[in-house]
Amino acid sequence: MIRRPPRSTLFPYTTLFRSYLGLREGIYNIEELKGYIISNGIGQIFIIIRWYSVLFGTATIYLIYKICKLIFKHKFSFYYASLVYAISLIPVYLSHWGKAHVPMVFFVVFSLFFILKFEKEKKIKFFYWSTAMAACSLSVHYVGLTAIIFPFLGFIFNKSLILDESDRKSTRLNSSHTDISRMPSSA
Repeated sequence: MIRRPPRSTLFPYTTLFRSYLGLREGIYNIEELKGYIISNGIGQIFIIIRWYSVLFGTATIYLIYKICKLIFKHKFSFYYASLVYAISLIPVYLSHWGKAHVPMVFFVVFSLFFILKFEKEKKIKFFYWSTAMAACSLSVHYVGLTAIIFPFLGFIFNKSLILDESDRKSTRLNSSHTDISRMPSSA
């Protein structure tokens, strides 16, 4: 028996597919959509999947450019690293077939970008964003579990900064709670 994937995993693809058909073929209601799929098949869904891959792949190239800009000083190295990733065989192959690895790599690189920003500027919000991007990477594909290394190392190397910030927030929260509890009652 063939099992179909849950609807939640198909939602982005079906939404983009419907909007693509609405714009290209003039199909705006469900009856026209049924007729179109029956007559033409569902083969055009691969075009939609490739669009997602292209968007995430292009954004990954831009993130690689931004990461190299944070690390290196010469403009040539920014462009060279971006070009090497753009013409690498594996990302191009995965984008061509619309694999889930392309968005996963995007979130891994995004997590790396935020942890590098955190290391440079020491703003705690970048640490939290890095952790969120690592979680997004894991939610896209299980290989994305490797992205957790970036926030983990950021925590290990900046433990005092992160713990001090959380202590300040908890102290502020506790002090506001005690102030409210000491208010005189109106009765």
